[in-house]
Amino acid sequence: MTEEFENAKKWVEENEICRFEGKLQDGDDKEFKKFLALTERYLKQRGAEGAIQRKIFNLSIELDYIERHKRENQRTIVISGNNLQEYQILATYILQSEVVKSIIENIEYGNLCINDVEKFRDYRKRYFFAGFLYIFLYCSNHKILYHFEPIDSEYSYFSMIVTVKS
Repeated sequence: MTEEFENAKKWVEENEICRFEGKLQDGDDKEFKKFLALTERYLKQRGAEGAIQRKIFNLSIELDYIERHKRENQRTIVISGNNLQEYQILATYILQSEVVKSIIENIEYGNLCINDVEKFRDYRKRYFFAGFLYIFLYCSNHKILYHFEPIDSEYSYFSMIVTVKS
């Protein structure tokens, strides 16, 4: 785990607003919808701008894209923030190891393209996982921090942190 990721994860845990931990059961996502509603309510109570609220909502929805590569439908999503202009989303999953290499390539290339508009457009066209990663990078305009840890030959533990600013 890089020091940058470790520090960001610690900050997220210390400034937690909402947390979702759970499994989808037979496609029933009622609990996740409750989490989204609760998050929206907390953000409004804290006085977060409408643009921030929409970005966090959209990014939370996009995190479901990762679900097709999950194991046992387990996921954790944490929304954190200590001021009105900056929030972070920490998402953790158990993914198939075959997916790991592609996700690493996409995140690394996307992080390099974040400040180059032409490369960023090309990034979205070229990479399979660029759909959801593109949205994360576009909404946050900051690099995605991530960590992978193999569990066994089939699965890996995956965490990523996305920063959202106004």
